[in-house]
Amino acid sequence: MGLHYVRLGKGGSSTGMFRDPSSYTGIAAAPVILWAASVLIAATYSAPFRMLASEDGPIETAQAAVLVGCALLSACIALALHRRNRSGWSVLYACLAAACLWTAGEEISWGQRLFGLATPEWLAHNRQGEANLHNLPGVGSTLYRVVWCSLWVAVVLSLVTSYWKPSLTARWRTDLWVPPPILIPFWLCFLSYDAVRALDQWWFQRDHVALTVSRLQEPAEFLLYGGVLAFLAIVLVRVRAGPARGRMRGSSELQARAAGADHR
Repeated sequence: MGLHYVRLGKGGSSTGMFRDPSSYTGIAAAPVILWAASVLIAATYSAPFRMLASEDGPIETAQAAVLVGCALLSACIALALHRRNRSGWSVLYACLAAACLWTAGEEISWGQRLFGLATPEWLAHNRQGEANLHNLPGVGSTLYRVVWCSLWVAVVLSLVTSYWKPSLTARWRTDLWVPPPILIPFWLCFLSYDAVRALDQWWFQRDHVALTVSRLQEPAEFLLYGGVLAFLAIVLVRVRAGPARGRMRGSSELQARAAGADHR
Protein backbone atom coordinates (compact mmCIF):
# COMPACT_ATOMS: atom_id res chain seq x y z
CA MET A 1 0.00 0.00 0.00
CA GLY A 2 1.23 3.49 -0.81
CA LEU A 3 0.67 4.96 2.63
CA HIS A 4 2.56 8.15 2.10
CA TYR A 5 0.39 10.30 -0.13
CA VAL A 6 -1.60 13.32 1.01
CA ARG A 7 -3.23 16.11 -0.89
CA LEU A 8 -0.72 18.97 -0.87
CA GLY A 9 -0.83 20.68 -4.23
CA LYS A 10 -3.22 23.41 -5.29
CA GLY A 11 -5.79 22.89 -7.95
CA GLY A 12 -6.27 19.23 -7.16
CA SER A 13 -2.74 18.03 -7.75
CA SER A 14 -1.50 15.19 -5.62
CA THR A 15 2.01 14.86 -4.33
CA GLY A 16 3.88 12.99 -1.66
CA MET A 17 4.12 14.52 1.78
CA PHE A 18 7.90 14.18 1.57
CA ARG A 19 10.10 14.25 -1.51
CA ASP A 20 12.15 11.25 -0.42
CA PRO A 21 10.10 8.01 -0.21
CA SER A 22 12.54 6.67 2.37
CA SER A 23 11.11 9.25 4.78
CA TYR A 24 8.03 7.09 5.17
CA THR A 25 10.14 4.08 6.04
CA GLY A 26 11.86 6.24 8.62
CA ILE A 27 8.55 7.30 10.16
CA ALA A 28 7.41 3.70 10.53
CA ALA A 29 10.81 2.45 11.75
CA ALA A 30 11.55 5.26 14.22
CA PRO A 31 9.21 4.08 17.04
CA VAL A 32 10.39 0.48 16.68
CA ILE A 33 14.05 1.53 16.92
CA LEU A 34 13.41 3.82 19.89
CA TRP A 35 11.40 1.17 21.72
CA ALA A 36 13.98 -1.56 21.08
CA ALA A 37 16.74 0.78 22.26
CA SER A 38 14.79 1.59 25.42
CA VAL A 39 14.32 -2.09 26.26
CA LEU A 40 17.99 -2.81 25.55
CA ILE A 41 19.24 0.09 27.67
CA ALA A 42 16.88 -0.85 30.49
CA ALA A 43 18.22 -4.42 30.41
CA THR A 44 21.92 -3.53 30.28
CA TYR A 45 22.19 -0.15 32.03
CA SER A 46 19.37 -0.23 34.53
CA ALA A 47 20.59 2.53 36.87
CA PRO A 48 21.13 5.19 34.16
CA PHE A 49 17.87 4.18 32.54
CA ARG A 50 15.92 4.62 35.78
CA MET A 51 17.43 8.10 36.06
CA LEU A 52 16.32 8.97 32.52
CA ALA A 53 12.83 7.60 33.17
CA SER A 54 12.43 9.04 36.66
CA GLU A 55 9.68 11.44 37.69
CA ASP A 56 10.29 14.81 36.00
CA GLY A 57 13.28 13.21 34.28
CA PRO A 58 14.25 13.80 30.64
CA ILE A 59 11.74 11.33 29.19
CA GLU A 60 8.80 12.60 31.21
CA THR A 61 9.72 16.19 30.41
CA ALA A 62 9.85 15.26 26.72
CA GLN A 63 6.38 13.73 27.08
CA ALA A 64 5.01 17.01 28.38
CA ALA A 65 6.69 18.93 25.56
CA VAL A 66 5.20 16.60 22.94
CA LEU A 67 1.76 16.95 24.51
CA VAL A 68 2.02 20.73 24.38
CA GLY A 69 2.91 20.34 20.70
CA CYS A 70 -0.19 18.16 20.27
CA ALA A 71 -2.31 20.86 21.89
CA LEU A 72 -0.92 23.52 19.56
CA LEU A 73 -1.50 21.38 16.46
CA SER A 74 -5.03 20.53 17.62
CA ALA A 75 -5.76 24.24 18.10
CA CYS A 76 -4.43 25.00 14.60
CA ILE A 77 -6.61 22.24 13.15
CA ALA A 78 -9.66 23.53 15.02
CA LEU A 79 -9.09 27.03 13.64
CA ALA A 80 -8.54 25.76 10.09
CA LEU A 81 -11.70 23.64 10.24
CA HIS A 82 -13.69 26.57 11.63
CA ARG A 83 -12.60 28.68 8.68
CA ARG A 84 -13.87 25.92 6.37
CA ASN A 85 -17.34 25.74 7.97
CA ARG A 86 -16.56 22.46 9.75
CA SER A 87 -17.87 23.66 13.12
CA GLY A 88 -18.52 20.22 14.60
CA TRP A 89 -15.04 18.95 13.83
CA SER A 90 -13.61 22.28 14.95
CA VAL A 91 -15.18 21.90 18.40
CA LEU A 92 -13.90 18.32 18.70
CA TYR A 93 -10.33 19.36 17.93
CA ALA A 94 -10.59 22.29 20.33
CA CYS A 95 -11.60 19.80 23.03
CA LEU A 96 -8.66 17.61 22.03
CA ALA A 97 -6.33 20.60 22.45
CA ALA A 98 -7.64 21.11 25.98
CA ALA A 99 -7.28 17.38 26.73
CA CYS A 100 -3.65 17.42 25.55
CA LEU A 101 -2.87 20.39 27.79
CA TRP A 102 -4.52 18.63 30.72
CA THR A 103 -2.52 15.46 30.07
CA ALA A 104 0.71 17.49 29.86
CA GLY A 105 -0.06 19.02 33.25
CA GLU A 106 -0.84 15.60 34.71
CA GLU A 107 2.45 14.17 33.44
CA ILE A 108 4.49 16.72 35.41
CA SER A 109 2.01 16.84 38.32
CA TRP A 110 1.23 20.44 37.40
CA GLY A 111 4.75 21.54 38.25
CA GLN A 112 4.50 20.29 41.83
CA ARG A 113 8.12 19.16 42.13
CA LEU A 114 9.41 22.03 40.04
CA PHE A 115 7.86 24.64 42.32
CA GLY A 116 8.05 22.61 45.55
CA LEU A 117 4.28 22.54 46.08
CA ALA A 118 2.60 20.35 48.67
CA THR A 119 -0.01 17.76 47.70
CA PRO A 120 -3.53 19.04 48.53
CA GLU A 121 -5.44 17.17 51.22
CA TRP A 122 -8.16 16.15 48.78
CA LEU A 123 -5.48 14.26 46.83
CA ALA A 124 -4.12 12.50 49.92
CA HIS A 125 -5.14 9.12 48.48
CA ASN A 126 -2.89 9.62 45.47
CA ARG A 127 -0.76 6.46 45.36
CA GLN A 128 2.40 8.44 44.56
CA GLY A 129 1.61 11.36 46.86
CA GLU A 130 1.46 13.75 43.88
CA ALA A 131 -0.84 16.56 42.79
CA ASN A 132 -2.49 14.76 39.90
CA LEU A 133 -5.64 12.80 39.22
CA HIS A 134 -4.39 9.87 37.14
CA ASN A 135 -2.61 8.29 40.12
CA LEU A 136 -5.74 8.19 42.27
CA PRO A 137 -6.97 4.65 43.06
CA GLY A 138 -8.90 3.26 40.12
CA VAL A 139 -8.40 6.29 37.88
CA GLY A 140 -5.08 5.34 36.32
CA SER A 141 -6.11 1.75 35.61
CA THR A 142 -9.37 2.91 34.03
CA LEU A 143 -7.60 5.45 31.81
CA TYR A 144 -5.08 2.80 30.77
CA ARG A 145 -7.83 0.38 29.75
CA VAL A 146 -9.56 3.11 27.74
CA VAL A 147 -6.31 3.99 25.95
CA TRP A 148 -5.46 0.33 25.40
CA CYS A 149 -8.84 -0.43 23.80
CA SER A 150 -8.79 2.81 21.78
CA LEU A 151 -5.41 1.97 20.28
CA TRP A 152 -6.52 -1.47 19.14
CA VAL A 153 -9.59 0.14 17.57
CA ALA A 154 -7.29 2.64 15.83
CA VAL A 155 -5.09 -0.17 14.50
CA VAL A 156 -8.09 -2.07 13.11
CA LEU A 157 -9.66 1.05 11.59
CA SER A 158 -6.35 2.08 10.01
CA LEU A 159 -6.11 -1.27 8.26
CA VAL A 160 -9.78 -1.60 7.32
CA THR A 161 -10.29 1.92 5.95
CA SER A 162 -7.12 1.66 3.88
CA TYR A 163 -9.12 -0.70 1.62
CA TRP A 164 -12.24 1.46 1.42
CA LYS A 165 -13.27 3.12 -1.81
CA PRO A 166 -12.31 6.82 -2.03
CA SER A 167 -15.96 7.86 -2.06
CA LEU A 168 -16.57 6.01 1.22
CA THR A 169 -13.55 7.50 3.01
CA ALA A 170 -14.57 10.97 1.81
CA ARG A 171 -18.14 10.43 3.02
CA TRP A 172 -17.01 9.41 6.50
CA ARG A 173 -14.14 11.94 6.58
CA THR A 174 -11.74 9.29 7.82
CA ASP A 175 -8.87 11.67 7.07
CA LEU A 176 -9.90 13.62 10.18
CA TRP A 177 -10.14 10.81 12.70
CA VAL A 178 -8.52 7.58 11.46
CA PRO A 179 -4.69 7.46 11.68
CA PRO A 180 -2.95 6.28 8.50
CA PRO A 181 -1.44 2.76 8.67
CA ILE A 182 2.09 4.19 8.67
CA LEU A 183 1.52 5.19 12.32
CA ILE A 184 0.55 1.70 13.51
CA PRO A 185 4.11 0.96 14.80
CA PHE A 186 3.68 3.77 17.35
CA TRP A 187 0.57 2.13 18.78
CA LEU A 188 2.00 -1.39 18.73
CA CYS A 189 5.16 -0.32 20.58
CA PHE A 190 3.03 1.16 23.35
CA LEU A 191 0.79 -1.90 23.47
CA SER A 192 3.81 -4.21 23.66
CA TYR A 193 4.72 -2.77 27.07
CA ASP A 194 2.28 -5.23 28.67
CA ALA A 195 4.08 -8.10 26.95
CA VAL A 196 7.47 -6.89 28.19
CA ARG A 197 6.15 -6.57 31.72
CA ALA A 198 4.58 -10.05 31.58
CA LEU A 199 7.85 -11.51 30.31
CA ASP A 200 9.69 -9.89 33.21
CA GLN A 201 7.27 -11.32 35.77
CA TRP A 202 7.55 -14.79 34.24
CA TRP A 203 11.30 -14.89 33.50
CA PHE A 204 13.24 -12.67 35.91
CA GLN A 205 11.08 -12.36 39.02
CA ARG A 206 13.57 -10.02 40.68
CA ASP A 207 12.59 -6.78 42.37
CA HIS A 208 15.31 -4.58 40.88
CA VAL A 209 14.52 -5.85 37.39
CA ALA A 210 10.79 -5.31 37.94
CA LEU A 211 11.52 -1.73 39.01
CA THR A 212 13.47 -1.08 35.82
CA VAL A 213 10.80 -2.68 33.63
CA SER A 214 8.11 -0.56 35.27
CA ARG A 215 10.01 2.55 34.16
CA LEU A 216 9.69 1.38 30.54
CA GLN A 217 6.21 2.81 30.76
CA GLU A 218 7.76 6.27 30.30
CA PRO A 219 9.31 5.66 26.84
CA ALA A 220 6.17 3.72 25.88
CA GLU A 221 4.04 6.76 26.71
CA PHE A 222 6.47 9.01 24.86
CA LEU A 223 5.97 6.91 21.72
CA LEU A 224 2.20 7.04 22.20
CA TYR A 225 2.23 10.83 22.38
CA GLY A 226 4.69 10.98 19.49
CA GLY A 227 2.28 8.99 17.34
CA VAL A 228 -0.53 11.38 18.23
CA LEU A 229 1.70 14.33 17.33
CA ALA A 230 2.53 12.77 13.95
CA PHE A 231 -1.15 12.10 13.25
CA LEU A 232 -2.13 15.67 14.10
CA ALA A 233 0.62 17.01 11.83
CA ILE A 234 -0.77 14.89 8.97
CA VAL A 235 -4.32 16.08 9.65
CA LEU A 236 -3.20 19.72 9.68
CA VAL A 237 -1.51 19.29 6.30
CA ARG A 238 -4.63 17.65 4.89
CA VAL A 239 -6.97 20.34 6.22
CA ARG A 240 -4.85 23.26 5.06
CA ALA A 241 -4.43 21.67 1.64
CA GLY A 242 -8.18 21.24 1.26
CA PRO A 243 -10.59 23.68 -0.36
CA ALA A 244 -11.32 27.01 1.28
CA ARG A 245 -14.60 28.02 2.91
CA GLY A 246 -16.39 28.94 -0.29
CA ARG A 247 -15.53 25.69 -2.07
CA MET A 248 -16.33 23.17 0.66
CA ARG A 249 -19.72 22.15 -0.70
CA GLY A 250 -18.49 21.31 -4.17
CA SER A 251 -15.39 19.44 -3.14
CA SER A 252 -16.65 15.91 -2.51
CA GLU A 253 -14.98 14.52 -5.61
CA LEU A 254 -11.69 16.16 -4.66
CA GLN A 255 -11.93 14.76 -1.11
CA ALA A 256 -12.66 11.30 -2.49
CA ARG A 257 -9.56 11.33 -4.69
CA ALA A 258 -7.45 12.66 -1.82
CA ALA A 259 -8.72 10.01 0.60
CA GLY A 260 -8.04 7.31 -1.96
CA ALA A 261 -4.47 8.52 -2.36
CA ASP A 262 -4.00 8.60 1.42
CA HIS A 263 -4.98 4.97 1.94
CA ARG A 264 -3.62 3.23 -1.15
